[in-house]
Amino acid sequence: MKDQIKICVQDENLFGYVYPENTDSLSIISALHTKGAHNNSGTSVLINDSLRLANESDFDTFRIHRSQYDRVCPVYDYIFNKGI
Repeated sequence: MKDQIKICVQDENLFGYVYPENTDSLSIISALHTKGAHNNSGTSVLINDSLRLANESDFDTFRIHRSQYDRVCPVYDYIFNKGI
């Protein structure tokens, strides 16, 4: 789906959203400062080449409860949601 919100990981230390109307920034949900993150939740950063769709293990790594992003919800796009 073209208008899906992408749930992504950047630099292996930031977990967040990329909104369809603002594809050049990542809105941070969780940051791993132990892995070098310098940003906090609730902020945004410009996207770089390390951005990728989140997978199932990322939800555990970043301690995000996946149920709110359940695969039956067509609004969110991440690897587990695609059935990959």
